[in-house]
Amino acid sequence: MNERIFNKVLTLLIAGAIIISIIYGLYCLLGLIGCIIYCSVMVALLCWIAEDIRHAATEDQQL
Repeated sequence: MNERIFNKVLTLLIAGAIIISIIYGLYCLLGLIGCIIYCSVMVALLCWIAEDIRHAATEDQQL
């Protein structure tokens, strides 16, 4: 009887660990994707601002 309970608890622990590791992996993957998107948006914004500054500098030189 005790062995059967022990086996059930062990099975539940292993299943729980697998499920938690899958969820944690998805969380890390989503975090990585979010980080990549955030970095791309920031780089695009910086390029846009730099382009504006460059455009404004060339307009000043033409005047």
